[in-house]
Amino acid sequence: MQIPKQFFTQLHLVLFAAGMLLAVTVKAQQPPAAGGTDDIAPENIDIVKPYEPVLADAVKVEFLPDLPTKEELEKRKPSFSGYMVPNRFLSMSYDPLPLKPLAYKTQPKDNKELEKLHNIWLSAGYGNLKTPYIDAAVSTGRSKKMIAGLHGNYLSSQGKLNLQDFARSGGGAYAKFFTKSNVIGVSADYRRDKYYFYGFNADTLLMPPPENADSARQLFQTFSGAADFTNAIENKAETDYNLKLAFHRFTDNYEAKENNIIATGQIGKLFNEHSGVSVTVHTHYSAYKDTATFNNLLLNFIPAYSYRALFGSVTLGANAMLDQSKFYAWPHLTISAIPVPDKLEIYGIWKKELVKNNFMELASLNPFTNQYLQFQNSRREERTLGLKGNAGTFSYNLKGGQEVIANQPLFVNDSTDLRKFNVLYDKVSAWFASAEAAVNFKQGGVNLAARYNRFSTNEQAEAWHLFPLNISLTGNYNPLEKLSLQAALYVLNGAKAQIANGQSTNLKGTIDINLSARYSIIENIAIFANLNNIASVKAERFLYYPGYGFNALGGITVRF
Repeated sequence: MQIPKQFFTQLHLVLFAAGMLLAVTVKAQQPPAAGGTDDIAPENIDIVKPYEPVLADAVKVEFLPDLPTKEELEKRKPSFSGYMVPNRFLSMSYDPLPLKPLAYKTQPKDNKELEKLHNIWLSAGYGNLKTPYIDAAVSTGRSKKMIAGLHGNYLSSQGKLNLQDFARSGGGAYAKFFTKSNVIGVSADYRRDKYYFYGFNADTLLMPPPENADSARQLFQTFSGAADFTNAIENKAETDYNLKLAFHRFTDNYEAKENNIIATGQIGKLFNEHSGVSVTVHTHYSAYKDTATFNNLLLNFIPAYSYRALFGSVTLGANAMLDQSKFYAWPHLTISAIPVPDKLEIYGIWKKELVKNNFMELASLNPFTNQYLQFQNSRREERTLGLKGNAGTFSYNLKGGQEVIANQPLFVNDSTDLRKFNVLYDKVSAWFASAEAAVNFKQGGVNLAARYNRFSTNEQAEAWHLFPLNISLTGNYNPLEKLSLQAALYVLNGAKAQIANGQSTNLKGTIDINLSARYSIIENIAIFANLNNIASVKAERFLYYPGYGFNALGGITVRF
């Protein structure tokens, strides 16, 4: 295979950005601070793995933490939050509670009793939609030098409609190496997702079923490898750094293949207890090949200065963005005022960033996409005003503003095969209002997140398949030491889709009610039961693709 010269030119930019960050971090390495040891104390965090037989992964609703106390704020150094790959314009769907991995921290010398670490994890169950489920992991014991592990999982379901089936499986290995001042991590993963284009079941299509299941099958495979390098302790240079390089090879059931190289890094340097500077880099190179070849380079480079005091904070930065051969520069600003310490903070955000649209990302949003796609990166601008704070055990975050996306991907059914979706790009803006709140009590808590968007488009008649209304209400309660209960309510409504004659139709929204329970029989063995979509609302996330309706799963979890 002949590799185009453009690949090497763009790859050099990726490696140069990572190399510049690495060169700075070498000078920041110092021995452990006094009063601690380089013993690694793994935090034993229970893994909550909810049963989720959905057809596309979702973007999570973010909830900001509580404001710090006055004493904490006086001692706090400026926070250089890790740069995250920008979220898409709008959550395509909801997502239950996330899976929390093992966490590690430096073990203080005065802590003589180390928390028990479980090295073997096995969770297995079965559900009403012919749903086998298994999740397993094994890791090495506690060590000052390294930890390594293996993990694997499998989940599948068969719906009541013809070929309304899916299967998801994967596995991988990881290792983390601990030096006196750094943590070095490596990982390798594989994921396999199988779907079927079951949209032919829609009565309005009058479409015959396929001759065989294989002709309607879509199979995605992802081969991934990653390495990261970060400081584990504070150092005399008062510099924090985190670098990561990842590779993903993504293929489908046809001829599409895509290679992705992603390099991210952030460095923060403190001047004093109030101010500091940071540099954040995110670069993503994609090489796609099907009947055509398309190479795509994206770069966000964000230098910033931050100042924080008791009365508020300000971050003054800029984002230098490279989209293929096009260069953009934009302010990257945040400002806040704290009129009531510990209780109320008013903040504003104005920033713009590039968001990658490649085959891997679009297929993760909609697995029923066509294999012949065009790719354009999105430019996302955010203008937000908000206020957040807390009162005792109650915390809140209220915000509103406008988001503007150039080249927002929108899904529209292919006129030659209505089971599949093409991707159109349009400039989409949304005036939005968002409310997030949480109440914590001794035996549990309740979280609420709600957002309403008023969309406007430039060329398309509607913002196809984007939901204006998103509501998430979740709660957990532990009535007994061994019993944990959870409930969740999700509401999606107001999305529109384009039908064959070019007109719009309303997608069926959802009110999704879920309950789950977990009971510990003994210390290392627990049983669980999940009831999802109790009202059995068969919502359409995508046109002609109704959901599963009610589904249940029960099983057992063992750890040693």
